[in-house]
Amino acid sequence: MKQRVCMVSFDYPPLEGGISRLCAAIVDDLLLRKHPVEVVSRQTSAEQVAFQAPKTPEYRVASKRFRADWQLFKRLRKYHRDDIVITGVWYPEALIAWLAGCRYIAVLAHGNDIMHGQPTLKNRLLSWARKYVFKRAKIVIANSHYTGNLVKAQTDTPVAVATLGVDEQRFTPRSNKEVARIRERLGFPQDSFIALTTSRIQAYKGHDIVLAAIRDLPIETREKMRYVIAGRGEHLANLTVMAEDYGIMPQVIFLGFVDEADLADLYACVDAFVMCTREEAGAKQVEGFGLVFLEAQASGTLAIGTRQGGIVDAIDEQNGGFLIDRDDVVALSARLGDLIDHPEKVKQQSELARQRVEQSTTWRHYGDRVNQILEQYFGNS
Repeated sequence: MKQRVCMVSFDYPPLEGGISRLCAAIVDDLLLRKHPVEVVSRQTSAEQVAFQAPKTPEYRVASKRFRADWQLFKRLRKYHRDDIVITGVWYPEALIAWLAGCRYIAVLAHGNDIMHGQPTLKNRLLSWARKYVFKRAKIVIANSHYTGNLVKAQTDTPVAVATLGVDEQRFTPRSNKEVARIRERLGFPQDSFIALTTSRIQAYKGHDIVLAAIRDLPIETREKMRYVIAGRGEHLANLTVMAEDYGIMPQVIFLGFVDEADLADLYACVDAFVMCTREEAGAKQVEGFGLVFLEAQASGTLAIGTRQGGIVDAIDEQNGGFLIDRDDVVALSARLGDLIDHPEKVKQQSELARQRVEQSTTWRHYGDRVNQILEQYFGNS
């Protein structure tokens, strides 16, 4: 590519979040390749700082939405109409880029941002606008094959898949002594098999499937494990009642909110990361990829997920993780029981998980994939 790249994303460091991380990863990779990059994002408050942005020229528009949109329009129209513009999402960033006259637009697509949802007037208008924006983009870059198929059903614009990566230096395995110290600090039993789910506690995340699977374990097996539920959300009270009704409260630890700084330790001190997310198309709820699965695997922790959305790209069956069908309590219970009774399988899959990340799913690998796509579609621009 000959021309400058402009990354446009209102979700960008120092803000935390999946979109912020992947936009930063793209910028980092372009900078490593000595390619000129400017970032246009939104102002953030000091309280929201999570991690540092790559060192490249930035322009920050206002934090308030409509003022931010207007300032973004003016900035793009004046300085970036002939640049390659990569947008974090299709709305509002890609729409504004097109309105500003940008000629070379690449749109990142993630999953629930491109779902149709219920056939309400608002969703119909959004679907129409999304198709209009996609038609005027040069390429849409999807985070998984699932997301790519969603986009392909909505546009004739070329769609390419760049599966995500993870920060393998931040999320890394710990020694046995370190694991023991972390468990002591968190109040986890040292000799138990510990399964973890960390996410916002919403019904579609499938915590209830894990609780039901634990209920169905033989008593002697169940007593060897703990299930840690980390996070907050509207479904928490329901899970508490469910655990009590199932008679498994001694096995469940409701950890509450986990600070971002403690997340890597949490992943590394457990035996398995489990999240049984469901695709709820009408509510626009899905794991477009499931970055948490990679974060766990990078930490040397095997991952268990459902064959829903983009999770099938985040977990490679029998290579650091396992997949079950949606709501399959029987399969999950059998899998957990087998792992609890066979620690050597946990060790084997945990080692494979880390190896897989190092070999193919770091942010550098993601940057390579995106760069190949950009070269293919903008190499002569």
